[in-house]
Amino acid sequence: TLFRSMLGPGPSNVPPRIQIAGAQPVIGHMHTEMFHIMDDIKLGINYAFQTQNKLTLAVSGSGHCAMETALFNVLERGDVVLVAAKGIWGERAADISERIGADVRRLSKPTGEAFTLKDVEKALAEHKPCLFFITHGESSSGVVQPLARSEEH
Repeated sequence: TLFRSMLGPGPSNVPPRIQIAGAQPVIGHMHTEMFHIMDDIKLGINYAFQTQNKLTLAVSGSGHCAMETALFNVLERGDVVLVAAKGIWGERAADISERIGADVRRLSKPTGEAFTLKDVEKALAEHKPCLFFITHGESSSGVVQPLARSEEH
C-alpha cells in the first residue's frame, strides 16, 4: 500500500479505513437514506439549541452559506444591525446585511484584536439593534472573541 504525506494543515496521513470510506458511492441529497440522516441531525440540533421547532434546518453548505441563510431569515429591510467587525467574517456579515437592506452599524477593531465587554455594551446602548453579530472564532486572524460576561475580558 502506497502512503503519501499530506503537507497541508496537519500534516497527517489518511488512515486506510478513511480512504475506503471515501471510495464508497456517494449518497445524493434526494436519497431516502439522506432524509433519515437529516432527520437525525435535526434531532441533534433541536437538542443542542433546546428547541422543539419543527422548522429546524441543517444547512448543507459552508459556514458562509449558513451565516447568509441565518441573516436572510431574520433580517428585513430597514432593521438596525450591529456588526462587530474584526476580520473577514464580520465584514461578510455586514456586507450580506447591507445587501438585504438592513441599516448596518459597525463596531470595528483592527484585525487581530478582540472587543471588550465595555465596547459591546456601549455600542448596544447607542445603536439599539434588533440583531447583534459577533464572531467567536475569527479564522481570518486567529482571534478568539471572549464571550463570557466578565470585566476580565
